[in-house]
Amino acid sequence: AHVMYYSSARNGGDIPWIIAESQINKGIRETLALNPLLAEAHLVEGRMLQRGRNLPAAMESYEKTVAQNPSYAEAYVYLGDAALAMKDEARAWEALDKARSLDPLSVSVLTSIAQAAMRTGRPDVAEEAIATLHQLEPEVASELRVLELEWNNELARFALQLEKHRQTYPESRAFNYSLAETYALLGE
Repeated sequence: AHVMYYSSARNGGDIPWIIAESQINKGIRETLALNPLLAEAHLVEGRMLQRGRNLPAAMESYEKTVAQNPSYAEAYVYLGDAALAMKDEARAWEALDKARSLDPLSVSVLTSIAQAAMRTGRPDVAEEAIATLHQLEPEVASELRVLELEWNNELARFALQLEKHRQTYPESRAFNYSLAETYALLGE
């Protein structure tokens, strides 16, 4: 189920989402029937529930994941993301801080911390995470700097940066979509 999820068209893969979604859900059900204590299955279940906008159920799946594997940093990242989506900043930061304590040099953890910090008005936390990311993955840090412009409502500068990224990645649907959306917001 995990491989299917990351191979789906929703995540840039080749498998159409409608097929992947069905196979993922089937795989989760079968896996949990065989081993209800498998943390990874609960993580993927949570991702699917979160994709379906069922945040309370997703949080429950992530809570099961960390209960079964308390050192699973990725699970704390998703738990933090879901908590933030539910406007529970205290729980979100508790989970993200735990993720960072478990894996302080994880690109995924640092990216999530930077994004959450930008969304919750913690610029110094975002800056610290981006500075560390710059040493590990400069391209990811650069992309976060671009997102920071959007979250700070600097849409004209954001559009210019997206144009630069689009030249580097002309086939990127995400950049093209973001650029079109930004131009619409700017009235162009």
